[in-house]
Amino acid sequence: MKNTTKGTGIAALIGLGLGALAFFGYKRLPQDKKDQLKGRFNEAGNKIKDTARDVENTVKEKYDSVKGNVKDDYRTAKSNVKDELRDARQ
Repeated sequence: MKNTTKGTGIAALIGLGLGALAFFGYKRLPQDKKDQLKGRFNEAGNKIKDTARDVENTVKEKYDSVKGNVKDDYRTAKSNVKDELRDARQ
């Protein structure tokens, strides 16, 4: 076995053991503590979703802004080239 395989296997076993401890610890909690813990997880999940939406909206706004600027710059450059060609013909 390679050292990386051993390390990965050991890490997997440790993770599995910690997961089992967490599961059995959760099962032994009183219902009010379970509800409290569940509420904290739901609150954290909602915060993550809100942050993801905010980031998505910010990226979309920046993209639309840059896209508009590129279109404007393209139109301006195209117009400038046409003007220079017209001037060169005269």
